[in-house]
Amino acid sequence: MTTAALPALLQQNGPLLVLGVTVAARIGVPLPASALLMATGAMAAAGHWSPAFVLLLVALSVLANVLGDGVWFWAGRRHGARVMKLVCGAKADGECAERGARTMKRWGAGALLAAKFVPGVSTVAPPMAGAMGMTLKRFVVAEVVSGLVWTLAFMGLGAIFGKEVESLLKKLSAIDPSTGAMVLLALAVAGALVWSWSRRRRDAVMSPRAFGS
Repeated sequence: MTTAALPALLQQNGPLLVLGVTVAARIGVPLPASALLMATGAMAAAGHWSPAFVLLLVALSVLANVLGDGVWFWAGRRHGARVMKLVCGAKADGECAERGARTMKRWGAGALLAAKFVPGVSTVAPPMAGAMGMTLKRFVVAEVVSGLVWTLAFMGLGAIFGKEVESLLKKLSAIDPSTGAMVLLALAVAGALVWSWSRRRRDAVMSPRAFGS
């Protein structure tokens, strides 16, 4: 693959990648949605894409946030405590759900925004919102706003560090298929490690000590 082919590849598959990877990440699959957004931000800053195409990617990312978190919101509204036990972990003794409820009561819809930037907590806030009876309209509005902030934050980082990100993308596009497979495997392993770390981080954030009680 040539370096010039990479922007074309993202041009062709970018919308599907942003939508699919972000939905999966919001559901809880350990995929690098934020890294993908940084890559798109770098490519946009380099002038590879039209403003209309960049707006499409932003819109799809926001939609993916609504859809992915919407799955957990619906599950929380439908199944309540059983879903909270699932997202809090098998060892949950009620403290996770109780602390989550206090956070939601204190911050309201703003908790959905904060959760997107706290690894491991992003899958707790949406079902908690559903379990606590947040209206669908309020949830969607909060998700659109928080999804937009999250998307622009990581695309903005990609644009700021555009040269470094684009240089990395060019190096990846120039490697042979066997090396590329090893890179993908390494990314998969890294994603699994991040997912495992995020679950421990979530447990720490939702622990009584973290809430000062």
